[in-house]
This record gives sequence, C-alpha cells and structure tokens, in this order.
Amino acid sequence: MQQLLKNTVSVGPKWMKLCYCAVLLTFFWTSCEEVKPTPNTGNELDYAKNLSISAASYGHTVEIKNPWPNSTKNYRYLFLKPNHQAPEEAAFDAVLQLPLKRIVLTATHQVAALDLLGKTKQLVGFPQTQFISNANALARVSAGTLKNIGTLQQLDIEQILALQPDVLIGFGITSENADFQQLKALGIPLIFDAGWMEQHPLGRAEWIKFFGVVTQAKAKADSLFETFSEQYQKVIDSLQNVKSQPTILSGALYESVWYLPGGASFMANYFKDAKGHYLWAKNKQQGSLSLSIENVFQRAQDADFWFGPGVFTSAANLKATNTLYGHFKAFNTNKIYTYNKTLGPTGGTLFFEKATFEPHIVLQDIAFWLHPKQFPNYSPYYFKPLDP
Repeated sequence: MQQLLKNTVSVGPKWMKLCYCAVLLTFFWTSCEEVKPTPNTGNELDYAKNLSISAASYGHTVEIKNPWPNSTKNYRYLFLKPNHQAPEEAAFDAVLQLPLKRIVLTATHQVAALDLLGKTKQLVGFPQTQFISNANALARVSAGTLKNIGTLQQLDIEQILALQPDVLIGFGITSENADFQQLKALGIPLIFDAGWMEQHPLGRAEWIKFFGVVTQAKAKADSLFETFSEQYQKVIDSLQNVKSQPTILSGALYESVWYLPGGASFMANYFKDAKGHYLWAKNKQQGSLSLSIENVFQRAQDADFWFGPGVFTSAANLKATNTLYGHFKAFNTNKIYTYNKTLGPTGGTLFFEKATFEPHIVLQDIAFWLHPKQFPNYSPYYFKPLDP
C-alpha cells in the first residue's frame, strides 16, 4: 500500500477550496398589560438535544445550547405574546415581543423553515442572496423586499441596521464572529441556531418547532414535524427484514486531510437507520473527523458504498484530483453517490437548503442505494450516482 500511496498524484484546484469554504459556511409597536405568569409546562421536544421549548401564559421560553463545537454557554430567550410582560424574576439573553415582523437569517436551511411555515414575507435580510433557491424568497429578492446583507464572514452592518430587524438568527461554526457581537451591542436581538449540531436527523428536523415559535406558527410546526417523524419511521419499518448491512465510506480529501462524518454525527445516524455499516460508526465524534489518506484507504478500500465524496459530481474529476481514489472498491463498482447534483434555480445545492426538514427523503435515498429491492419504484432525490 505504501508504494501505491507514493505513486498517487494529488491536484488541489482553487475551486475545491472555494466550495469547501462554502459548504462550511450556510436573522414594536405594542402595548403591554400586567399578566400574572403561570409555571412552564416543561420541554416540548422529543429528539433535539440542543433546544428546549417551554410554554407559559405569557409566551414561550427557548433554551439553546451547543451552537458550535466546544461552546460552553447556554442561551435563554423569551418570546412574549402580544400584550404580555416578562416575569421580573427571570433572566434572559434576549426578550422578544411577538409578532416578529422583520427577520434576518444567515443560513439557507433557515429560509426553508420559514417557507414551510408560510412565513417567507417576514424575511427581510440574508447574506449572499444569490445562493438562495427557494422560489418565494427569490421573488422577494427580485422585488427588493429581501436585501443582501453581505457575507456571513463580513456582514453589512449598515444595511442590517437600516432594515430594523426584530431579530437576527445567527449561524456560525465558532463564537468568533465580531459582526454578531457588534450587532448585539447595537441593540439587534441575536439568537444562535444550534440545529446543525444535532446528532440525529430528526433532532435537526425538530428545529422547525423553534421557527414555529419565532413566526407564531407553532401549531403548523408541530404538525410538520409529526409528518417528518412518521415518514422517517415508515422508511425504518420497511427495512425491518433486511439482514445485510453493506459497508460505507464517506467524505473526501481536502488538500492533505480526509474529512468524513464522526461516528456520532447525524450522517452516521442516517447510515445506521438505513441499515448500513458505517466503517467509523464506533467513533464518538459528533462533528467531522480529520484523517490521513493512509488511514482511510487501509480501513475503507473495500467499502461497498461511498456517500458524499466532497464537491465531486463525476468519477473522472474525482480520480483526476487524486489517483488513489481509483483504487477504492466503490469507485470501481460505480457505487459513489453525491448530493451535489441536485441544484436549485440559482445553482445552490438543495441538500444544504432543504434536506434538514426532509429527513425521511434523505434516509430513503440512502436506504434505496443500499437495499434497492425494498423500494422498487423509488427515484432518489438528493443522493445520485457520480457521472462517469
């Protein structure tokens, strides 16, 4: 194997770096009356571990933890019903008076959530609007009612202030975002979205209930999640009699490092629920693993399937980047599947925009390729074979 590794050729095109960065990166006029608070009813969620929602007579308390790796602070927010006041003894990172009519978002999956709830008209700002695929949001961009607010790495502070948002829902892979802190200091209510850190696909999807609180569409959000959960379980039920568990590889090289899902990540849980044997399933990492190509090749050269090979959409481009790719069994049996071929009207990858709230479709895609006889009339939507 050492000689094989020595003879491989690795190419690092600039577009790979750009795509990798793009993948890493995807937010009153009321009067008040005194209302006696009643106790919270307890957390209303089943799968989400980074979110809790509790109801009281005056509104909803939302607690968020783990919005990025190694975060240590938990955040508490109060969403007040119209004409209600917060209890004096409670402490919150922000108190938001409903309704929130002007919302700024920072990730495309958040746009999908608002659209599912029929609340896209509340969206007034988004970074790099050219990457949005949602038709209703794009119509607002064309009409000038949804403004571009720069990039997630460099937000247009002046534009955001001019929009006078009632809330900004932030998304970031670390706490080091000076723009978020500046906006908070300037009085813009800031809430961190920790849905992407959930370990289970249904935990990520259950964040639709958070957006239900934000948009006062909680009943619809609850109904949507019930549908997600039921459909997801139907796929699992259809695999009850499956005995085989094909082996699975994931990820690809970026420069000299192979990035792939940790064994406790949401993708690893997809593989498990689809009755596949992910070769790093025993690993306890919730995020991504960073491995050497030697490590990956030694363990996964004979893997039956390969899902999510980085940015690649064709086998030719994959092999041209590093000839070692051509020595994996899954490459030679044409069993490599990518989500990068399902694109929106502006060229955005729909997996990052819509898949969070379509976990049943992602699961069935993976299960179809692993066990096609269980789904004879199914056409995969997200995961598709690489082009030649």
